[in-house]
Amino acid sequence: MHKLTALAVVAAVTAGSLALAASPALASHGPKHMMTVSFAAGTDSSAHWVRRKQAVRFRVGPGLRGPTQFAEIVVHHFPAVAPAAEPAFAATGSGLPVLLIGFKDGGYLAGTTGDGSTAWTAYDPTGTVLVSATNYSSALAAEQGTSTDLTVNLVSVTDTQVWLGAAFTDTITALQYNGTSLVPHGHTATTSHIAGAKGFFAVVTALPPSGMPWCSWRSAPC
Repeated sequence: MHKLTALAVVAAVTAGSLALAASPALASHGPKHMMTVSFAAGTDSSAHWVRRKQAVRFRVGPGLRGPTQFAEIVVHHFPAVAPAAEPAFAATGSGLPVLLIGFKDGGYLAGTTGDGSTAWTAYDPTGTVLVSATNYSSALAAEQGTSTDLTVNLVSVTDTQVWLGAAFTDTITALQYNGTSLVPHGHTATTSHIAGAKGFFAVVTALPPSGMPWCSWRSAPC
């Protein structure tokens, strides 16, 4: 069975996911009724709708290529301000998907499924943990007390592989952000598949060195 700790998964996925925020499509903002989702996946992995768009199926391939194996829901046109109400998602399967909310200065929040009172971890722009195993409000407050620019520039749900890990499948059965249900598919969300997407997690095996923002580390605009 494919099981990882929440912090191990976050360490593996965050730098690659945050690098996507350099894309104008991801960083664009809009009212909640305009939010959309798309899918991305690494080589030998996939992400797609199932059950007539009632859920999203992630298949993450074997870890022969390590963290290049991933599957992801990418949210577009989200508000520039992080929601006051806790975003939430639900999943079944043997992986450990992570909900990431990235900020323009490089800090980010990472949430897992399960008990919301212990699901969230906040990181500063250097990748240092500010608080962990806490609730969303406390994690956001920790970010607000440290970050210099809390403009949201990334929202995603990501599943990733470990080196030599066995292939696994997860199903995302619910995703709610800023009061909008994105999974199951609702009237406010449309989708597109990023054909042949790969390489987002190539050579991503650690967080940025201490004192270096993720954007500088990944040569992305800060």
